[in-house]
Amino acid sequence: MITVYVESNFVLELVLEQEEFYFCQKILELSSQEKIKLVLPAYSLVEPNEKLIRNARQRKQIYNNLKQELTQLKRSESYKKDITNIDDNLEHLLIKSEEKERRSFQQIQKQLIEFGDIIPLNVEIIKKIHEENIEESYNLSPQDAVVFCSIMNHLEKLSPSISYFLNKNSKDFLKNLDIVEIFKDFNCQIISTFNAGYHRILSHLKQN
Repeated sequence: MITVYVESNFVLELVLEQEEFYFCQKILELSSQEKIKLVLPAYSLVEPNEKLIRNARQRKQIYNNLKQELTQLKRSESYKKDITNIDDNLEHLLIKSEEKERRSFQQIQKQLIEFGDIIPLNVEIIKKIHEENIEESYNLSPQDAVVFCSIMNHLEKLSPSISYFLNKNSKDFLKNLDIVEIFKDFNCQIISTFNAGYHRILSHLKQN
């Protein structure tokens, strides 16, 4: 069975219904049908929520700044009615989007726990990051270092015959030739779009 590794950007693509949302859905469906083994670090079930919270705060800040300008414009009789409608619609959209993203994240998280394999974040992984100086050696952020070591730990222990790491963060993983070679040594190919990853998986399934 093909092992497909994903991380935080896969979760966010599903939650936010971004450009490659459809292909992520299809990959998740393949996992639920037990046609592939979908694997992700436990950290990637937590990190997206932090980003959603930051996004919500940023939107509120933008809205508050805009509201101050709208309040000034409302003082003009010519704009008063239009500004009131804009203000009401913006506030409604802000509340609605935050609630939708929160519900969607909880739902996606539940599906991934049910249909995917979760790599626990344990002492072994943390020690590897520090002892091998992963962040500096591969020029990775602390978050990407956790993802990298989590997946490498899983590959080292299970050694799947064929696997893919689907990751849109190509500047940190795919463009780092040392990381690409390390993954190749474990028969794992890094693919930088979910579209390409999904079609590669389909192609392999049809051949077997």
